[in-house]
Amino acid sequence: MIRRAAHLHAPPRGLPKYLALAALALGFGTHGAEDPQSELATVVERLNALDTWLDDAGARLTERQRQFADVDHKIADNVRQVRNLDDQVDAAEDELHKLRAEGRRLDKARREQQRLVSAHLRDAWRFSERDPLKVWLNQEDPATFERLARYHTRFAETRGKVINELRGTAEAIRRTETELGNQQRQLEALRGSLLEQRQSLANERTSRARLISELQSDLNARSREHERLAASRERLGSLLARLKQDSGPVGRQDGIGAKGDLPWPVEGQVQHRFGEARTRRTRWQGVYFRAPTGSEVRSIAPGRVAFADWLRGFGLLAIVDHGDDRMSLYGAADSLYVRLGDWVERGEPIASVGQSGGHSTVGLYFEIRESGKPTDPLAWLARR
Repeated sequence: MIRRAAHLHAPPRGLPKYLALAALALGFGTHGAEDPQSELATVVERLNALDTWLDDAGARLTERQRQFADVDHKIADNVRQVRNLDDQVDAAEDELHKLRAEGRRLDKARREQQRLVSAHLRDAWRFSERDPLKVWLNQEDPATFERLARYHTRFAETRGKVINELRGTAEAIRRTETELGNQQRQLEALRGSLLEQRQSLANERTSRARLISELQSDLNARSREHERLAASRERLGSLLARLKQDSGPVGRQDGIGAKGDLPWPVEGQVQHRFGEARTRRTRWQGVYFRAPTGSEVRSIAPGRVAFADWLRGFGLLAIVDHGDDRMSLYGAADSLYVRLGDWVERGEPIASVGQSGGHSTVGLYFEIRESGKPTDPLAWLARR
């Protein structure tokens, strides 16, 4: 029969025996907790690991930001190179336009020379029709002969000069067009390559920005975890300082009994055993019995109720202190029949089976602890 404690809200004396409960109440080890001293060491170890990670992540963030700046500089250089190439292409086109204008000027001069050549040829033809002997014998005007001869000579020289200049210009235009065409193709090819490089750099910048964002987000999350752990370290330290001042007796307790002789806490089937993998990083620190909703949960031995409330990761949880630094834990309950400080007997109902605490199946989560450390419950229970 459950015997109510005189002061239901006053914790039993002998608080050092409840150090593990204090750690649980602070929210550590949702799959089972150790005493606060061990929890404090775990927190400090985790803080040290976080400090190392944060230092390394800070260095990686700085390096990624430097690489991001390098990519920005490369993109800026790429933009300048493309702009310079565009200027070179424009200059080449201007040069070609000037050369073509010169060619048109010379072609106009060539046409004028052709007109003069035609006139010259007509004069030469008329001149050739006359009898040179008559001109020599002064039967024709010798001044006209001399004038035509000089004109013919000068015209021939001028025509030859224009024709040679025109040929040179035409050759220069052809050569320049070829060179400029090759240069333009090379510049366009280089420009295309630079534009591809710019796109690649832009993709790299996007990728690096994403990595920086992810790392910054991770840094923020780890920093928040660091702050939480630091606060937990302070609370644990204060708790240890208070609890170490009290070492009084807990009261009458008959002990948990012998291994292999304890009754089962519920009529059900074992779904998860002690030590089985629970996640990739955690293992079951107790046994999970599958049982119908509302089935009675019974204390495996006499003892004092040291905890009876909802606890993160356990749901509705009852903890019975059996003395000799041994406790039994009953979690995932649908309801609790006991309160803090109650005295219970072996086989006495203390809760009903449920699914509280976020467990995936209906049943009872059961642990036995010695000196705050989980031990295999099935080793204590009678064989079935």
